[in-house]
Amino acid sequence: MALAEARPFLIGAAGLLGACLWLGWWIPSALAALLLAGLLLFFRDPARQIPADPLALVSPADGKVICVDEAEDPCFGLGKFRRVGIFLSVLDVHVNRSPCDAVVEKTHYSAGEFLDARHLEVDLRNENQTWLLKSPRGPVLVRQIAGLIARRIVAWKKPSESVRKGEHIGMIRFGSRTDLYVPTACAVHITVGQRVKGGETMAYLLPSLMTAGNLFCGFMAVLQIIQGSLLQASSENGDWIQPYETSLLWILGAFIFDMLDGRLARLGGHESAFGREFDSLADVISFGIAPALLVFKIVLAELPARIGWMIAFIYLVCGAMRLARFNSLTAQPDPANRSKDFTGFPIPAAAGLVASVTLLLLQYYESDRVIGDWKFLLAGLLLFLSFMMFSKVRYPSFKTIDWRTQRPVPRMLLIVAIFALIVQTYRFSLAILFTGYLVYGFIRPHISRKWRHELEDEETLS
Repeated sequence: MALAEARPFLIGAAGLLGACLWLGWWIPSALAALLLAGLLLFFRDPARQIPADPLALVSPADGKVICVDEAEDPCFGLGKFRRVGIFLSVLDVHVNRSPCDAVVEKTHYSAGEFLDARHLEVDLRNENQTWLLKSPRGPVLVRQIAGLIARRIVAWKKPSESVRKGEHIGMIRFGSRTDLYVPTACAVHITVGQRVKGGETMAYLLPSLMTAGNLFCGFMAVLQIIQGSLLQASSENGDWIQPYETSLLWILGAFIFDMLDGRLARLGGHESAFGREFDSLADVISFGIAPALLVFKIVLAELPARIGWMIAFIYLVCGAMRLARFNSLTAQPDPANRSKDFTGFPIPAAAGLVASVTLLLLQYYESDRVIGDWKFLLAGLLLFLSFMMFSKVRYPSFKTIDWRTQRPVPRMLLIVAIFALIVQTYRFSLAILFTGYLVYGFIRPHISRKWRHELEDEETLS
């Protein structure tokens, strides 16, 4: 397709070169040869290896990134998107590609001026064409913007046609800009000033999907707690325990999703400010509201003088402030000697401890309609964890372990055996595991560095 666009220019330049050579005009011949070489360079269309990852979006163009921000949909009224602006100089490949597998739902062409495309404000003034691509994960926009030299926007696809990720959709002739608009849930791992190539990965949906899974688990946990409280008030047997147990499993499921989203973001190198904020909002639901509501319904509601809801709220507000402090610290420049440890007990581990201890108590009192006096342990635990989340006690962050590092076979077999044992005895073993992590923060400073390396696998930390 690029060759078809180039044909008139190449024929003209080749004819000019031939005429100059025929007439013996050597200097004009040299200039004509440079012109022909420049046209071949401009209309080149190198093959690209398109990533097979179905959750990866690829760059729609070659060039230099001039903006990564949030912007309103300029044509179709679809609201806010995350925008990546790419400036294409005359030396860049000017073929535009589809960022994902999609169907071309609409296109919108607007005539305009031909100002320098490096200025962000010209996107509404210059000639442009916007593609609305309907992908399985939501709308994606590709906006072709003419530049100072560009005088023609070329489209090779029409509405209702399907496109594959990395497939050609058009080009802009002689210097331009291409903007990509992706859903705000997309984790974009490029920065302003970076150079990108069309067909190369520039955005991921997977970490944000993991965070959405975390949020979904927290939401389902809250629903199960409400259902359990209704059954507890009306049932004459132990049926009310089942929804509470299910809610605890949802909280533990959120814990797994929370570990996965950060880990996947680090593996791909595409952490983002949006991802951190989205993760924190999900954590407030899954590890703040859900455990606080659970302990309140099982234990704290029986305490006098509204002490119960005050304890639950203290835990919730301390957890939210713990997340806010964490985000503030991670947003600061990362010095080379910054510790990978958590300062204070992390809220996902706090929720895991509350959930696992509650699960253990429900198992112990399974045949009774009410939980015995041991349930007041949960009230004290909630207050203690509220303090620990804001303490200066340091805990290792296992999200930074390099799981790709080779390990001896016996050690790997031991890890698999321990994991299988935990799964088989989760009603008891999870409480031991989370309690051990809580206690480890207190004894950690007194352990030799060699043993800490063995326990935390710090030699593989990035």
